[in-house]
Amino acid sequence: MRTRSLILTAMITVAGCLVAQAQTPTITGIVNNATPNAGNTPIAPGELVSVNGTNLGDATFVGCGSPAGIPNSCGGVSVTIDGKTAPVRNEVANQLIIQAPVDLTGASAVVVVTRVTGGQTLVSQPFTATVVPTAPQMYFVSVNNMLFGNCFSSGSQVSPSNAVLPGALVRCLGTGFGVTNPVVPTGQVQPQSPLPAVVAAVRVTVAGQNATVNSASLSQGNTVGQNQVIFTVPQGVPGGNQPVVVNVGGVNAFPLQLAIGAAGPNVTTLVNSASNAIFGLPNAGVAPGSIVVAYGNKLGPDTLVTASGYPWPSTLSGTSAQVTVGGTTVNLLLYYTSANQIAGLLPSSTPAGQGAIKVTYNGQTGGPSPINVQQNNFGVYTVSQNGAGPGIVTFADYSLVSQTKAANPGETLIIWGTGLGPVAGNEAAGPLPGDMTNLPVQVFAGGVSATVVYRGRSGCCVGEDQIVFVVPNVTGCNVPLAIQINNRVSNYSLLAVAPGGRACVPAYSVIPDAFSAIPQPKVLFAQLRRNINPPPQFPGDQPSGDDASVSPFKLGISGAQLNVLNDGLSFGSCLVTIGNTPRGGDPPIVGLLDAGPSLTLQGPAGTTRTLAKSGFEYSAHLGDTSPGNFLDAGAYTLSGTGGADIGSFTGTFTIPQFTWTNRPVGNAININRSQGVTITWTGGDPNGFVQIIGGDGGPGVNAGFLCYVRGDAGTFTVPPSVLLALPHGGGGLTVQNNPAVQIFAVPGADLSGVSSRVNITSFAQYQ
Repeated sequence: MRTRSLILTAMITVAGCLVAQAQTPTITGIVNNATPNAGNTPIAPGELVSVNGTNLGDATFVGCGSPAGIPNSCGGVSVTIDGKTAPVRNEVANQLIIQAPVDLTGASAVVVVTRVTGGQTLVSQPFTATVVPTAPQMYFVSVNNMLFGNCFSSGSQVSPSNAVLPGALVRCLGTGFGVTNPVVPTGQVQPQSPLPAVVAAVRVTVAGQNATVNSASLSQGNTVGQNQVIFTVPQGVPGGNQPVVVNVGGVNAFPLQLAIGAAGPNVTTLVNSASNAIFGLPNAGVAPGSIVVAYGNKLGPDTLVTASGYPWPSTLSGTSAQVTVGGTTVNLLLYYTSANQIAGLLPSSTPAGQGAIKVTYNGQTGGPSPINVQQNNFGVYTVSQNGAGPGIVTFADYSLVSQTKAANPGETLIIWGTGLGPVAGNEAAGPLPGDMTNLPVQVFAGGVSATVVYRGRSGCCVGEDQIVFVVPNVTGCNVPLAIQINNRVSNYSLLAVAPGGRACVPAYSVIPDAFSAIPQPKVLFAQLRRNINPPPQFPGDQPSGDDASVSPFKLGISGAQLNVLNDGLSFGSCLVTIGNTPRGGDPPIVGLLDAGPSLTLQGPAGTTRTLAKSGFEYSAHLGDTSPGNFLDAGAYTLSGTGGADIGSFTGTFTIPQFTWTNRPVGNAININRSQGVTITWTGGDPNGFVQIIGGDGGPGVNAGFLCYVRGDAGTFTVPPSVLLALPHGGGGLTVQNNPAVQIFAVPGADLSGVSSRVNITSFAQYQ
């Protein structure tokens, strides 16, 4: 159940009689939850429905979904349709998402919203909705202002960068397909096998051609009221974006687009060769004069063929590629070609804008694939060649900066990449160096703006850029490095900077200095975790909880090596990654230790929990984060009777108080990416650190950021140079307190200690 601010509740109660009329819910429209159109739509039994209006719910979004289904009331809001309960999945002031009762009948139905708030029960005026047996609409994603079906093939989302070929099996999601057999009770999650089948007849056409429908049912997963249709793309459908129409019970859903690959060469993705930024990211475009890579199939010969030298040709081993933007067509100057990947120079004469690329191989030309050309869009080459991890950054002698050959503050380094933008001259013949002084290039190292000495083409290679900068006063084995041009931010890479000498020094040491020299220490390490999450809103959301685990083991590396392996970022800096938030590497373990049959954890109120043994780890779920249950601030004792490797012990430690002081009321926050977001807290450990973690996702892509701040800083602003690297969308924001590891003596262990972490999460909308 969600919690309210006591102050807000009191204010509403006192002023209730003055504002009751203003707070009365008003319904202005009833629409299918998947429809792209405004206005009212008919509703079908069991479908997901959007109720639009004013004063329907709270000012901030509240969700009430769970793995078991959706409840009859959410945040004090309930809905009836013709007197039947319509479960509420989530509520906010201007919209409710509900499920229509599965036994809804008749040609019309009266919808009523009831809201209990501030001690008052407020009831809307009745709203009449049209009821039909089937009212199909398909969920969609918007790509370049075109609406594509939310469809999947072979487990991946279909998009212009991941088109499907004729003959492929495709699964598309929607709602409003009508009753199923068997009928699943309103609000409940459907059984997973077999999926309840749609009773009405279902037809699908792609580009006007009838597709074979393999099945139509409630969808797999835990989403109540959602349907799916699985069909085979007809063999005769031409390549390109083609209309797909789903018809259920004789009623057509709104037509959407389905990306179809051509029978010949097919480009699925085109990216900057350094950043590898994929579609959906703000830096996914490519710049004129940059080196680009196109991935796909049937693009060239089975064996990689590379151009013999300059000038790079427009045709290489039977492969050519043409890019058209705004009526201008240019030939890609090819560096190499192969069946699934080609690379080359996008000429500086290419205009900026949305366009298409076509590849021809051995006389067969494939269909067009989208290309987004930006005037400037820099990418940093990395050691991994995937756009992440340590960057290709060199000293003046072109030797690579690394953790064992770190840079020092004040030294001048060279960043290697591509995408600064177009140049004048015959770039096909060879490199065209020159400082592009009018280009507003900013270099951020460890979150600090660095002095830029040069930004332009390298003297060695076509399309390859150099940015020369002076290292600011930052240190660490993992100093984040990013380049910003106007509001476009490069991929983030890492740089090693030492305060002196060439061996980097970790920003934060997990292992204290006294233990760092032990070659292979025996360790007993306890991890206590409090996760304070918003109330679950969707199936799979995790509730708040306290957990503990203890791992006794023998390390395969020294404590000093472990500190380097698990080093975080330089303090005061942030790193953006694609996919999951980064974490430290897993240390090698050469032996497991027995600490006895179980361990005991005692809290500040005297309450105890038993940590049961599972393999050679001891763990338990401790509580739900309510006061006294269990990981509140205070003094703790961890003890064990001992086992074959670890003797009897009692260790004491303290969990400090920690509060995210400006956590948004209602657990949701809107973040303007161009302005940054400031976080404040109290209680941080001056010997520990605070992590600020966030992220969001667009169609088929997720991006996240991670910031490290000293525990006693009390405040930190995540800068625009971080947030602008994220796509628009919904996600999360977490503030995580990491106090210093507390050490206690344990017989049989070289090092014993406890890490107590508090994770506080809110929903976030990145705009």
